[in-house]
Amino acid sequence: MHARWTPDTFRRLAQSFEDGGLFVQARLLRARASMRELGREQLEARKAVIRKALASRDPSLLEKMGDACEQAGMTVAAGKMRVHARALRDAAQIASSKSSKDVA
Repeated sequence: MHARWTPDTFRRLAQSFEDGGLFVQARLLRARASMRELGREQLEARKAVIRKALASRDPSLLEKMGDACEQAGMTVAAGKMRVHARALRDAAQIASSKSSKDVA
């Protein structure tokens, strides 16, 4: 988003979306407004949690974290979590398939 987008700008836009019946989008815009109001320490703490989660090898954890990120308006981080979870599941499935072929 553009640097001039203040929390109030996000909230006004969210109200317009809500008035148009776009409730999910309005909720995300409000979450973004709240995120803009966080202090540097809080943002850094969130980034550290995201980095730690992305280092995980547990797809279920990554999907839960993705949901949490989505709820907080961090859609890019949510997408990364979900892509990583899918990749881990795909890799496990390939490894399982390969090992069952080796046994046969």
